[in-house]
Amino acid sequence: MSQDIYHPRRRAVIDPAGTARDKYAPARSVDLGAVGDFPTLPARVRLDNGEEHWLAKDRDGQFRLLSMICPHAFGRVVKWDKSFLCPDHGWRFEESQGICVNGPRAQLFYHKVAVTNGRLVAHIAADADNNITHAPPPEWAIPK
Repeated sequence: MSQDIYHPRRRAVIDPAGTARDKYAPARSVDLGAVGDFPTLPARVRLDNGEEHWLAKDRDGQFRLLSMICPHAFGRVVKWDKSFLCPDHGWRFEESQGICVNGPRAQLFYHKVAVTNGRLVAHIAADADNNITHAPPPEWAIPK
């Protein structure tokens, strides 16, 4: 298994032509809307570039944008009961922080979201940023 699969911050970018391949996305702030626009969490959010995420609130009351892409085989994560599920291999993730509850040490990639003047603003780090706050890849995935 290649270590390239576990890039520090793999995101699903809808780009059918493949023109963005090998390009890094810049850091940016994205206004998701007013806090009141999301009465129930987790809520599905689609960014302007086509990326889809789950907006959730973690145990500390902080908002997060959880990726809809499984960190294992990059399948699409769906809402299932009180958790998220990757239907490809059955990995389940709890819905507040995206931590895997039935598999190895894994977590959904996420972006921090701040509340500014009653609006939710996501900070999307640059692809080349070395200070990304995502969980490390599962230990078994890295070749010895």
